[in-house]
Amino acid sequence: MSEPSNEQTLRRSPLHDRHLALGAKTAPFGGWEMPLEYAGGGVLKEHAAVRESVGVFDVSHLGTLRVHG
Repeated sequence: MSEPSNEQTLRRSPLHDRHLALGAKTAPFGGWEMPLEYAGGGVLKEHAAVRESVGVFDVSHLGTLRVHG
């Protein structure tokens, strides 16, 4: 999947501002500005938090397909 050129605007999730407020480091991915990781713990801490408590997975960048018929 190609990344957008400088002239194209990256799409942002409805949770984008919340990601930034929580210290997310973002990067372009498939035309979206996506959070990669958060300050203060890294991937292992995030994994443990989801396993031991609760987590929210922002899948806004995934497509939606509706089939009728």
